[in-house]
Amino acid sequence: MALSKVGFHNYIIYDGASESNIAVMQGPGTYNTTAVANGPFINATTTYQPGPPIVIGHHGQSFAIKMFHQGEPGSENALSARTALGPDWEKQMKNPLLTCDG
Repeated sequence: MALSKVGFHNYIIYDGASESNIAVMQGPGTYNTTAVANGPFINATTTYQPGPPIVIGHHGQSFAIKMFHQGEPGSENALSARTALGPDWEKQMKNPLLTCDG
């Protein structure tokens, strides 16, 4: 939340969404058949070995933020960027790149 770095001091998170479409599918398996001839008869046995599980899909998350300059209408209901960044916010502002990753 590099809000103060671009002149913003307060913000409101006004929209958020998440999704998860993770699924586990069975991978293709293999069959092995053995047969034994016993006179006019054939005894056959087929064994199936399931394939490995395959995990597909992803988790997703998004949010929308409205940023405010100090004293701008609506900023009185917004959160403080400095408070969110913590007591070392000035040190964090010296970082070339700030992200919202946890």
